[in-house]
Amino acid sequence: MKYADLTLTCRFTAPARTQSYKGSALRGMFGRALRLASCALKRRDCRGCMLAGNCAYFRLFESLPQRRNGRRPPVPVHPYVLFPSLDDRREYREGEG
Repeated sequence: MKYADLTLTCRFTAPARTQSYKGSALRGMFGRALRLASCALKRRDCRGCMLAGNCAYFRLFESLPQRRNGRRPPVPVHPYVLFPSLDDRREYREGEG
């Protein structure tokens, strides 16, 4: 199995207040940035897109297993894991991360 262990450091461009668990916000920001960077057709909905099979965003965020015998198997786990900082900090100033 191939994998990469990446560290991402973010800095706020304006004062911010976050939720105590930052993982969902990080996932949303990552997905939005990847979609903007990778969608050649600039669509809002991936369903039915002719490029979905070769799209990084679709493979990481939207892919569903194919139906077999008329039934869809359980939704797969997407191939990435985020480990956000688990500190309790919620308030950030511009430039902090």
